[in-house]
Amino acid sequence: MTLRTTNQLYSRKFSGQLSYNDSKGKLIRLYIKEYPSLTDYDDKYRLVNQQFVCGVPLNPTLRPDFDITDYRDRDPEELEDWENTPYIVSRNWEQIEEALIRDMEILKAHSPHKYASQLNAMVEHLSLGRTEWFKAYPSGTCYEVRCLDRRFSERPSVWGTTSTLIAAIKLAKNGKEPEA
Repeated sequence: MTLRTTNQLYSRKFSGQLSYNDSKGKLIRLYIKEYPSLTDYDDKYRLVNQQFVCGVPLNPTLRPDFDITDYRDRDPEELEDWENTPYIVSRNWEQIEEALIRDMEILKAHSPHKYASQLNAMVEHLSLGRTEWFKAYPSGTCYEVRCLDRRFSERPSVWGTTSTLIAAIKLAKNGKEPEA
């Protein structure tokens, strides 16, 4: 079972894709389109106002559209704060499950026929996903290290995921994992 999400920004048009394999291995893709307006870079998003663990920001408060904003559209202060600053985002299974259900609700609202045809596969996917999640992250929590490092023009890079906070801190401090 594989679950992938991709976000890309094209002329301020957000296109989200949720991909997963059903029980027979068939790749299922769900597409969602929205038109965001950029959120102002307020003080609550500043690096100095975040929680740090061993010098690394943990679950920082970022603009809602931080992950889909092109560099040329970012506030200079945001770039000053976050460019080349690795940070950790922790997620647990319940958050993943809620996001998948939210994606299905969006699909239901925009394409009821597609929703009906994919509902059983998604329910099965959630069940298999839970098993795989806890194999990879026995505590139930995934620690993802991200960095706005210009590898992608419209979003931060993911340097890697770990099953412990200590490993995530080491990854954030020592840099990206070598590419295979």
